[in-house]
Amino acid sequence: MTRINSLKVRFLGNKVLQRQAWKVADQLGWETTYDAEYVALTKLQADVLVTSDGDLARAVSGVVRASPMERPTRPVGQLGRASKDQQILK
Repeated sequence: MTRINSLKVRFLGNKVLQRQAWKVADQLGWETTYDAEYVALTKLQADVLVTSDGDLARAVSGVVRASPMERPTRPVGQLGRASKDQQILK
């Protein structure tokens, strides 16, 4: 337990996240907070939103830093077997 308590983890209250998500949704003209929850969490953590949804990345670019992510492709390993990286991506 001491080890867990020594970790630098920031817990966000559910109400804090919900309040921020509604602000984001209002700011972007969204009717729900589905995507806004991710944006709000990114904003509260002062982080970068990494998403494979290019439309979302563009939509939130004025609210948080966003980086579109494309699924990486790796060459197939020897003898036609997938490499460990490819197995993880599946």
